[in-house]
Amino acid sequence: MRSHAAKRSQLTIGLCVLFAALIGLIAWMELGDQQATQAINENINSIVIKRRGHPNIELAGADANWKMVAPYSLGANAQRINPLLSLGSAAFDGYNTNDVDLPATGLATPTASVIIGSREFQLGNTDAGGERRYTLVDGKVSFVPSWVWSLIHGGVSAFADLSVFTELPDDVYLIQPSNTTQLAQPQKLLDLQADKVTAWPEDLSADANANPEEWTLSTTKQPDAAIAQMLRYQDRTLIRTKGNFAYAISNTRLDALLAP
Repeated sequence: MRSHAAKRSQLTIGLCVLFAALIGLIAWMELGDQQATQAINENINSIVIKRRGHPNIELAGADANWKMVAPYSLGANAQRINPLLSLGSAAFDGYNTNDVDLPATGLATPTASVIIGSREFQLGNTDAGGERRYTLVDGKVSFVPSWVWSLIHGGVSAFADLSVFTELPDDVYLIQPSNTTQLAQPQKLLDLQADKVTAWPEDLSADANANPEEWTLSTTKQPDAAIAQMLRYQDRTLIRTKGNFAYAISNTRLDALLAP
């Protein structure tokens, strides 16, 4: 008969082999899931965010090369888009709509939705715990994390690349109503990150006393070579470099970058 030591040794070897097989199986399954998710993500090249009372936000691209194409044309923040790509490639199971009280879930008349590739997620109310939100996806009523709602309601500024300038010439002049000065270190403006994106011209109907100064950044002392138009308010400045939108930034941060 085999000794107890031999039996223990054989049992140990058997358990090690079984453990290794399980690790291999788990690794194979995770690799398969990652490859499947990557394949799905590669097929997602558009995202449309719809919110009642707001213009649609349309994003287009692939990998890290995403752009916002509506309501403004500008770069996009890939870090904010990646969570939506993961959502768009996730599997969802749920309940038939006939088995759910749609008005109670907020899905009878959803106020927001996000279309990720070919899948639409219509968002309803939160559940009793407040950590999940009812969603209608793939013809079923299911749940998504509450962060989805918070993310898409960040609006344009949440998904826009808030870098105001990507390149600048060596000679930049700041033209103000009273004087014109050449910036000593214009390249510092490449670090300028806006607080938000807003329409240009901004709707000032709610601020009847607003009377901003008009500033210009130009490559010469003349405004006809403008790099950017600026509206200087008491606490903030709007900077327009192109299109029908502007970057808003606090005067404190802007002044620090304009200083010699």
